[in-house]
Amino acid sequence: MAALNRMKAVSLVMVGDEILDGRTLETNSAYLIERLRRRRARVASIRIVPDRHEAIVRALSAAHSESVAVVVSGGLGPTPDDRTREALAAFVDEELVLDEELAENLRQRYHQRNRPMPQSNLRQAMRTTHGRPIENPRGTAPGLLHLCEGIPIILLPGVPAELKSMWEATAESIVLPLVENAAPRALRLRSTGLPESKAADLAKGVQLDPSLVELSFCVTRFGVDLLLTSRQESVDLPGIAQPLLEVLGEYVFTIGDRGLDEVVSEMLAERGETVAVAESCTGGLLGAALSESPGSSRSFLGGIVAYSNQVKEAQLGVSPQLLAEHGAVSEEVARAMAREVRELLGSSWALSITGIAGPEGDTSDKPVGTVHIALEGAEYSESRLLHLPGDRAQNRQWSVAAALELLRRAMSHPRPRDPSVR
Repeated sequence: MAALNRMKAVSLVMVGDEILDGRTLETNSAYLIERLRRRRARVASIRIVPDRHEAIVRALSAAHSESVAVVVSGGLGPTPDDRTREALAAFVDEELVLDEELAENLRQRYHQRNRPMPQSNLRQAMRTTHGRPIENPRGTAPGLLHLCEGIPIILLPGVPAELKSMWEATAESIVLPLVENAAPRALRLRSTGLPESKAADLAKGVQLDPSLVELSFCVTRFGVDLLLTSRQESVDLPGIAQPLLEVLGEYVFTIGDRGLDEVVSEMLAERGETVAVAESCTGGLLGAALSESPGSSRSFLGGIVAYSNQVKEAQLGVSPQLLAEHGAVSEEVARAMAREVRELLGSSWALSITGIAGPEGDTSDKPVGTVHIALEGAEYSESRLLHLPGDRAQNRQWSVAAALELLRRAMSHPRPRDPSVR
């Protein structure tokens, strides 16, 4: 293998037939990229390859030639279709040998579970002659570190929980010294409630010097991120961002990496307040978002998924007359859902969502994408009508984002309850 000019970056190789045929959603690369991005490390490429010996060898060769570190996910299990170790051995032209210490560790794991170890698990104790095992605290498949021409090739399991624990405990400290601070400096403005085109239109009014900074846009889970990057360490990114913040106004919910769910949870915790939810078309997604951040139990009490009218009546106490007169997808019912769940769970705030996510269920006056959200507080009551243009998954996610944003803005700028609301 001849010496090559390599980028100061990491190459990722994700192995698995189940990724390519759609049985498994590949999330490991997104996790690794996010971890690396936080330390201004660059990713040169991502390759997804099948469980085929030749395909993995080719991917290793290409990844090794272009970067200063290679991370491989998947193909380390005990079955014959787990071929990543064999492919690495072929690429570096070494034998696979049985590591007796690894084998004994595997036997002990099974013994602790009062189970005999299948003979096939010994495959997981194989390593290249000069490879070094990486401990897996959450599974039976150890990882492997092999230095090839000084370039670390790191094999990690494909199971996300196992990969994450091994990356954070061991692999990250191997990779980061090689690639840290290689990417441009960046500042992220996170917005919600704006389509990408509208965000771009607002940003057009801000004159940026392209020799100093670049502006890019990215649609995310809760909205649109505006990313300012510069290769010059002396550039004042916060200062350059100020005019953008002025034109975007309250659409920006944070500067940095925090998600909208994290921002809302932190605001609630700082105020010593709590929130409960009542959901229909989102089926629990709002509650999932509010409980996603560590420590969210301080602010999120729980909720009720009231998908049917019967549950809205029986569990939330929504009036049958209200449902009959206005329909489940209405401002009146959304307000009632929020009001009732707040009283039921004793929360400071309550959010509700009811709508038609699609692709069915629409009527002539309530098309797909019609969503009502409502917020109730001790001295606050507000609702929003959304007309969302997406598919079912998008409409549900955008509804969650709109509900979280309604609560964020209410905590930022509270106003009295509408006296006409009962």
